[in-house]
Amino acid sequence: MFYKITKLTLFYYIYMIVLESSVSNQTFDFIPREYTDSVEQIYNVSIISETQNVEVYSQNTATFPSNDYYRTYTDVFTLVENNFYILTIKKNNDVIFKDKIFCTNQAYAGYWETSLDYWDLVEGVWEEGDNNYKHHQSNNEFIVV
Repeated sequence: MFYKITKLTLFYYIYMIVLESSVSNQTFDFIPREYTDSVEQIYNVSIISETQNVEVYSQNTATFPSNDYYRTYTDVFTLVENNFYILTIKKNNDVIFKDKIFCTNQAYAGYWETSLDYWDLVEGVWEEGDNNYKHHQSNNEFIVV
């Protein structure tokens, strides 16, 4: 099989939860693998420090509030700035969500709230954050045999 692709650029986006070292409530959003409301505290939220390999947070809860298609969790987390943590949410010992947390006190909200530009592979156009389209012509060559 022979193929030639020129001028191909791929982008990917890695997302992690960003929290602060604060003594006030903080909220993060997540999409669990499975979820059912319960009256019993069947969910466990655990945070483990990657540098110390020690559990720094563990709480049980019965429900997570819903926002559109994702769930939210709010509490006070005792975290150290510039450290990474592993977040694990379990339902009766089955992992339903796992992610990485980074603790920083730097201002980042403005960046995350803006609409980012991206290349729409299906339409073949550059889509700007405000939903304006700018068409591009190119001389890309694709040969697939």
